[in-house]
Amino acid sequence: MYYTYYISKIGDITLVSDGKYLTHLYLDKVIFKDKKLNDNLLIFKNTKKCLDNYFKGLKEDFKSLKIKLEGNNFSLLVWNIVKEIPYGETLTYKDIAIKLNSKAYQAVGRVVGKNPLPIIIPCHRVIGLKNKYNYHYGKEMKQKLLEIEDIKF
Repeated sequence: MYYTYYISKIGDITLVSDGKYLTHLYLDKVIFKDKKLNDNLLIFKNTKKCLDNYFKGLKEDFKSLKIKLEGNNFSLLVWNIVKEIPYGETLTYKDIAIKLNSKAYQAVGRVVGKNPLPIIIPCHRVIGLKNKYNYHYGKEMKQKLLEIEDIKF
């Protein structure tokens, strides 16, 4: 496993790869003892180009990136729905549950909160009906990401 850093206008981002696929993205600087620092992997170069576009305000969809998601079937279904939320738009946890023919809104919320690839799988575009700014990385980070996409509510 490998990692590298990306410096963005919202702070340091840590990227993790198995050598071929992007497996994790952290919206902070993480130092690993069990992974090797490597800035030269093709997946890291491609991810950084996509992040450059995103932070310039371009409608980057990240679909060109090779990602690898691991989780149970429900988690994979939720993340795949979140991955398809268009730039500049939002869904609620309830909307996602309905797409899954479910009423498990809280379970959807828990899965969204465990998203291993924030921004790439745009969990910041998922809002609650009562608490619109609930986010693993905090309200301020979610607001910054929504502002980049000019999302207001």
